Amino acid sequence: MVNTNVNRHLFFACIGLGLLFHFFFYEKEIGVSIPIYIGFLYTVYFWQIRGNMQQSRFEWFLFVSIILLSFTFTLISQGFLLFLNALVLCGLIFLHTIHHFRQDHHVLLIFGKMLVETCSHFVQIFIGGLKKMTATMDEQTVSVTKKILLGMFISLPFLFIVINLLASADETFMTFLNTIPNWLVSLQFGEVVGRILLVLFVSFSTFAYFLSIRKGEKVMQGINRPKYDGSYSIDSIILVTVLVMLNIVYSLYMIVQFSYFFEGDPSKTAFNLTYAEYARKGFTELTFVTMINLGLVVGTIIFHQKGSKFMNVLINISLTLLVSFTSIMLFSAFQRLFLYEQAYGFTYARIFAHAFMIVLGFLFVISYLKIWFEKIKLIRSSFVVIVICLTGLNYMNVTSFIVEKNIERYHETGKLDTAYLYALSFEAIPPLIELYEQEQIYHIGVFLKDKKRELSYKQGDWQGFNFATYRAKQLLEDWEK
Repeated sequence: MVNTNVNRHLFFACIGLGLLFHFFFYEKEIGVSIPIYIGFLYTVYFWQIRGNMQQSRFEWFLFVSIILLSFTFTLISQGFLLFLNALVLCGLIFLHTIHHFRQDHHVLLIFGKMLVETCSHFVQIFIGGLKKMTATMDEQTVSVTKKILLGMFISLPFLFIVINLLASADETFMTFLNTIPNWLVSLQFGEVVGRILLVLFVSFSTFAYFLSIRKGEKVMQGINRPKYDGSYSIDSIILVTVLVMLNIVYSLYMIVQFSYFFEGDPSKTAFNLTYAEYARKGFTELTFVTMINLGLVVGTIIFHQKGSKFMNVLINISLTLLVSFTSIMLFSAFQRLFLYEQAYGFTYARIFAHAFMIVLGFLFVISYLKIWFEKIKLIRSSFVVIVICLTGLNYMNVTSFIVEKNIERYHETGKLDTAYLYALSFEAIPPLIELYEQEQIYHIGVFLKDKKRELSYKQGDWQGFNFATYRAKQLLEDWEK
């Protein structure tokens, strides 16, 4: 540990972050604590890089995305989305905090170096602490301490044997020994030690990471981003042949499958497919074909050896056809999943599948543009689209959308999957209360009573405050009054 005023202040700030982490998250539900803690984390971050505060447009995009995703923990209660948001938040925070010294280095290379550097600082902090503890002792005291610890370790097997023999010889002594564990449990030593270790781990980890960020430019000095030298390039003629063969297969496939790809009723096809088979089959085809086609586009961009102007245009046309065929299949799968929802209702899985298809649609648009305009950054553009779509999915209130669509379906068909209601988060309560007041559906009334009972036992701390849960609780308390 470097003994400078700046590092000392940073160390105490990280101790504060460790204490706040314990205060916000230890044995507490997550909620408003997430954006508040991220606010404290970024306060320390911006303070320690105050000499390099200039942010690029991409870094501002990352920062705004982090803020928006952090607030979803106070607005929604859908478990899968919150879990996904937590993973994405960790990645975005890492990417944002290291991006200002990225320069020409690859993100994965930076990740590896920063991980090694952080672990190195963590070990140095631990060893430095031990050295400071022993620095105030003279050699004789250190020697005596080592001998005492060694003696205690050697005495353990003897104590084990002797205590068991004495306990067997005298029942009163055994009763006395049995009361000791209860006394120790009442002191909750294990929990106290666990809390202290958690605070120290978070504090030392953040301190080590911030030290690594401060030394980031020095760490990456002399390490250049590996550049492709063309030694593994694909010949233009070979590439065109592969793409043309694939396009012929895709065109034949589309001609044969066209009749049921865009057929509204799958029972009219030659194979009498059910709605479930119709949707599942299309989605499976979409997944595999999309991975193949996107892999081919990216692989061609990286490994294609530039040939004549005619060959380059031919390759671009072939790639455009390849992506076009996939786009048609994407539209087909989107349509058949919509038909499936009309027949069986809306669920989280089906809405997330739709969202996945929309993301793929944007990625195909980027691929089209990249094929003809080389200056477009494929990876960064795709990353931005994915983050925007995820953020939009969070703020569209998926649960409320599912309930409203299923209510529309109920009014049209008289069918409502009441069993699925229990898989919905608390955002479903407002529209369901409204439906119950209009229709007096028995199963919805039972569901609302169960949720009211569940929320009545839910007495969490303010750190876990969630607006969706709070609103549902307030509405259910007013309901049946």
